[in-house]
Amino acid sequence: MGKRIPLSVLEDIGDIAGTALRNALARLIRTEFLHEAGLFPEIEYAFKHALTHEVAYAGLLHDRRRQLHAAALGAMERLYAGRLAGHAEALAEHAINGEVWDRAVDHLLETSGQAFVQGALTRSVEATERALELCGRLPESEANAARAIDVRLAMYAPLLMRGDFTRILLLIGQAEALARGTGDRLRLGRVLWRLSGPRYVRGEYAAALELARAAHAIGCDIGDMESRLSGALQAGMVHFQRGDNRAAIDMLKTITDGPDAEAAKRRYSRPALPVVWAIWWLMPALAEIGDFDEALRYGDLAMAAVADGAPTSQVPTHMMRAIVLATRGDFGAARAAIDESRQIAESNAVTAWLGSVYTTWGWIAAETGHPEEGVACIERALSLQEAIGIKSQLPTSYLRLADAHLAAGQYEAATVAARRARDVAESLGDAGRRARAIRALADAGAETGDDGAEALYRELQRVARDLDLRPLQAHAHLGLSRLSHRAGRPGEAADHLATAFAMYRDMGMTHWVERAEALCR
Repeated sequence: MGKRIPLSVLEDIGDIAGTALRNALARLIRTEFLHEAGLFPEIEYAFKHALTHEVAYAGLLHDRRRQLHAAALGAMERLYAGRLAGHAEALAEHAINGEVWDRAVDHLLETSGQAFVQGALTRSVEATERALELCGRLPESEANAARAIDVRLAMYAPLLMRGDFTRILLLIGQAEALARGTGDRLRLGRVLWRLSGPRYVRGEYAAALELARAAHAIGCDIGDMESRLSGALQAGMVHFQRGDNRAAIDMLKTITDGPDAEAAKRRYSRPALPVVWAIWWLMPALAEIGDFDEALRYGDLAMAAVADGAPTSQVPTHMMRAIVLATRGDFGAARAAIDESRQIAESNAVTAWLGSVYTTWGWIAAETGHPEEGVACIERALSLQEAIGIKSQLPTSYLRLADAHLAAGQYEAATVAARRARDVAESLGDAGRRARAIRALADAGAETGDDGAEALYRELQRVARDLDLRPLQAHAHLGLSRLSHRAGRPGEAADHLATAFAMYRDMGMTHWVERAEALCR
């Protein structure tokens, strides 16, 4: 029965019962073999000494052990029906030792899911790895083919948070072959949105979008809410990463505010609630078009939803809030948010988010008077992202490195980083990050007197207008105002400055209003 022995289960499988059983247990307590380990919600006994337990267990023949474990499994499943999740780990061990392989796989999947929610990523992966191994012992059947797919699907979330994208593609690729081979459209939809994730991370946006749309279509067709929501979510993320913020916002709001909003608050097999995951990408998308109040309103909803949740949900929630605040210029509040995110990420080895956390922390550190520390932190982030293949975040990290160098007055280094950001963004089709790279190049050029700075600001003005990136439009007007003033064109300088001030005030970017006033004195 294990180290703790529930009386109800012992009564169900024991050779004796009633008064005889209680007398036997009392005798073992008097002779100090057992002690009462718990009285509520049910009576439990435990061996007083671990060695006694080990010797007693070792004295049983293998077949007898197997029979008793299988009996214990059956008893617990009957007695705890409706609340099996609370006993998943014990059930899995009984199923394994009782050689009831199909039930072992089922209970290991439940164990993995619980470990993930608790932030125990290693334990979650270990449980699914064990389930994957046991799938090889199952006879061929439709139910066992479904189990083989489900085990691979369950490995997605913990492996994603650990940044093991190569393994994800291998396992989910196997799941796709199984789902197509058995004609299982339910699981195929769930496979496809998981395949979209690593493609997105690798910067393969066209493939990621195609997979997301296919998953969404299957979900709508067969009524599977998980694939419907996750497909829409993955598509929204790709739109954001390509710089199409309006399309991203429209898609993501179908999850947060559309007809599926209530369903999005339920837990499926994503690493976080769909509504929370959607908000993570809504926040920066709204910030990039200058709608900071709306971004922070959604951020408050996410904060409330993850307050007592898993570290894997808390890390990006705090980080995205920090990004919105810093983009608006509220660097003090942003520093507090990113400090919280960094602490949780490091304490729980949330590797997939750690690079972005370091990038954001370094950027904010540089903007709050610690540029050298910021540069070092962002360089650490870049090393981590390149090591595990998070290509989608490289343009942002190089941009933040350029910003940190600008804050340190290292304009040549800022130019190198900004060019790298622009080149990577162009290679990925990331229009939003390319626009921000133009801004960093223009700012560096303006500081060094580069004749090309004005052309860069005008290009930024055009690109930002086309992409509806209002904060960048305002920054372009401010840059052009400074350069026009230096070139002896006071009327043009005043017009650009007035436009920049009006846009900053309209978006609540008071920090930038103050910076603009200081720069133009």
